[in-house]
Amino acid sequence: MKKAKKIIFILPGVNLGGAEQATIRIINGLILLKYEIILLNLNNNKIDLINEVDQRVVILNGNYKTTKSSIIFILYQIFKHKPDIVFTNFWHLNSLMGFLRYFFWFRKIKFIGRETNIPSERIKNYRYKFIASFCYFHIIPKLDVIVCQSKKMFDDLLINYRINVNKLKLINNPISIDSCIMKSKLPFEKNDTIDRIRKLGSKILVSIGRFDDIKSQHLSIEAINILRNENIFIVFIGDGIKLEANKLLVQKLNLQDKVLFLGTIVNPFPILSLSDGLILTSKSEGYPNVVLEALCLEKKIICTPSIGGLLEIIENKPGCFISKSFDPIDIAKAIKFAINSSISPNRHDFIQLDSEFIFNQFVEIL
Repeated sequence: MKKAKKIIFILPGVNLGGAEQATIRIINGLILLKYEIILLNLNNNKIDLINEVDQRVVILNGNYKTTKSSIIFILYQIFKHKPDIVFTNFWHLNSLMGFLRYFFWFRKIKFIGRETNIPSERIKNYRYKFIASFCYFHIIPKLDVIVCQSKKMFDDLLINYRINVNKLKLINNPISIDSCIMKSKLPFEKNDTIDRIRKLGSKILVSIGRFDDIKSQHLSIEAINILRNENIFIVFIGDGIKLEANKLLVQKLNLQDKVLFLGTIVNPFPILSLSDGLILTSKSEGYPNVVLEALCLEKKIICTPSIGGLLEIIENKPGCFISKSFDPIDIAKAIKFAINSSISPNRHDFIQLDSEFIFNQFVEIL
């Protein structure tokens, strides 16, 4: 009997985040296909999604706040467990493995890195742009395979960083339609808040994601301010460095009766299922899981024309509405048009994104 391949996945934390969620779906899918999986969780203080990981996965927790401080831990675990494949996410971990692979010249290990953003766009917001650029030009290309979530991501690495096309593989994020529907039916303590809003006859939009400059949730708030005389309510789910600034903006605009902040929620699906649509005002997106999840629930999508994989998912699809620009006036127009539209997405238009199809693509590169 052929021995199962052993894969070590490395994550900076098993916390809430699109890349983490996608990685856990990949792990759970591969364990069903009889791969032997070890997950290195570098920060055991970040375990929001730990219960989502299949129980057959061996989880090894570290206590490292930075990637640099985890190097010895990573090297030790790779030497000890002798994997066939090492799989990482995020540019800093991909860069680290592009360098550390030379410690294993005597072993046949395939190093796979999964890109999570559009590098040329994301680097603009980094403090040390030179270091990130150097890694994309000289270190990350040392990996055996680089998985790109979207065509835009693929083209960015190929054209702007001249990475060998044979190393780039375009594989979208996996999504389980059945799982999304199941999670949307689970009881949730804060549903009573949403129910009260609905009884007022309000249309409810949900925004899910970390609060930062890229996600630009303030644009949604400014659009709702323009529509303050409409019966539209927006619910924000998530945390981040810009959360307090957005709360202050709501107070400044006196929109407390139009906006609700619920903080971080492990399972936002029950709230999303009760809403009238998802709103996303990001400047750029890799390949947003939250949009895929909303489409599984056949919720309308309202978004800005962000750079990245978002438009690859929803452009020219029924029930998906893209503002003409990032101007709050145009976003408000898109909101109003979407709310008044009788057309909603059909999950079967996105069936190619279902997990089984995606997992077969991952198997091909392992």
